[in-house]
Amino acid sequence: MSTAFVNNFTPYENVSPPGVRLPEIEIEQRYYDDLGVGTEISNAQFLSKLCDKNLKSKGLNEVDNATVYRERLQMELDVLSDLGFVDYILLNWDILNFCHLHDIPTGPGRGSAAGSLVLYLIDVTKVDPVKYDLFFERFVSKSRAKKTEENGVTYLDGSLLADVDNDISYERRQEVIKYIEDKYPGRTAKILTLNTLSGKLCIKECGKIVGNHSESAVNQVSDTIPKRFGKVAPLAEAVAESDDFAQWCVNNKEVFASTGGRPFDKKKPLIIFVHGSGLTHMTWVLQTRYFAFHGYSVLALDLPGHGLSGGESLKSIEDMAEWVSSVIDAVGYKEASLVGHSQGCLVTTECASRYPNKIKTLSLIGGAGAIPMNPELLSLAENNDPKAVDLMMDWAHGPAGHFGGHPVPGLYHINTGGMLAKQRNIKNTLGIDFRACDNYKNGFEAAKKIKIPTLSILATDDKMCPVKEGKKLADLIEGSQVDIIDNCGHMMLLEEADRVLAVLKKFIVTNYPSSSN
Repeated sequence: MSTAFVNNFTPYENVSPPGVRLPEIEIEQRYYDDLGVGTEISNAQFLSKLCDKNLKSKGLNEVDNATVYRERLQMELDVLSDLGFVDYILLNWDILNFCHLHDIPTGPGRGSAAGSLVLYLIDVTKVDPVKYDLFFERFVSKSRAKKTEENGVTYLDGSLLADVDNDISYERRQEVIKYIEDKYPGRTAKILTLNTLSGKLCIKECGKIVGNHSESAVNQVSDTIPKRFGKVAPLAEAVAESDDFAQWCVNNKEVFASTGGRPFDKKKPLIIFVHGSGLTHMTWVLQTRYFAFHGYSVLALDLPGHGLSGGESLKSIEDMAEWVSSVIDAVGYKEASLVGHSQGCLVTTECASRYPNKIKTLSLIGGAGAIPMNPELLSLAENNDPKAVDLMMDWAHGPAGHFGGHPVPGLYHINTGGMLAKQRNIKNTLGIDFRACDNYKNGFEAAKKIKIPTLSILATDDKMCPVKEGKKLADLIEGSQVDIIDNCGHMMLLEEADRVLAVLKKFIVTNYPSSSN
């Protein structure tokens, strides 16, 4: 948390009277100039002038029911001013105006905000509420709002605040966040929402995307989970209490794979992503979505015993390679493109060498022909010591990882990776993975057998798989392509997510095109 934010933060318990203090906004001089007014006017007067100007520019002062628009506008302005919402409305205008000036795509505005003529006139929303007979009172109502004023400051009951839902292009959202942080230093925060699912819903949701199970079959499994006083038992306890549920879990050992946010489609070419030691499919969240929405079927796997996949962790790279091959068969494909990171590079290299006709392209991110493990780190992992994860994440990240700047708002590189690695028993995931990497000796011989298009993405600050080791492997693969990212560490798929995606896109689309490319 930044010092600026801490210094400007007022804890809720110290706010008197209780409630939410609405924001204050400073309007740039150029906007006063655009309206032809001086800076001595209040923000409420500025908002009124801005609405008047846009009422004319949209031609709404000349329509047959122009009086309706005038009266509605005045009513809304009176309510917003009385409740102290003017600066909040101008804050939304400022953010959306920045987007419009920089050609950043935005949505039409959702929820109750669509009922405000003021928001429509200042281009926060794109739906005319008068034309479609929408009610402003769904957005703000004097009868609902509980207002208190103290020393000239307006406080409102937090549950009754106006809610403006703005949709901003995912690809350029970071530009908007930076603009807000730069303009309002120490007065901004990022908030994440965490949703949880019961055991029954977890099984039902996974059943929609994993395997070819019918809805009735999935429901039959979920119904074996016992209830206690109307509440669903936790899955771990359900295994101990229900013989039917335990039998299903043990025998099936189901595999979890993320499909990148789109339903799995066997008509599209397949790309399989294989994570590194102790990690899960979550490491690929910033790359898989693009391919899933641009003509490919995507499977970002959780290796057995990792993440949401059942069973025990596989103890050798060779077994993991065979397992990846069996996944291709299980989903009904004859061929696939493979993308691996770190340990996943060893796995995909071995798989490609064994099945030359099944693998179409190979992408290695932070890969080498061998990954010998530090004995101390290996010992910590095999003894279930959390220090193993902390050391791995510290060692694996380059400058970007240590200084912040994660492309997903609210996340931090090292901590995020650490949480992923700690999702299961460390010795039974990370410990087994590290031992498998340390024992694997066939990487260079496997590379010599590979004749398919191959890409190696390396990073200058990679301490786990240094550039020279990555090049040594690439040199053994006929016609392989190498791309090196500066000032980046082993976890480049998080640290430089956009750069990694750009290189992957170009390579895969060129060598393994889909019909939509």
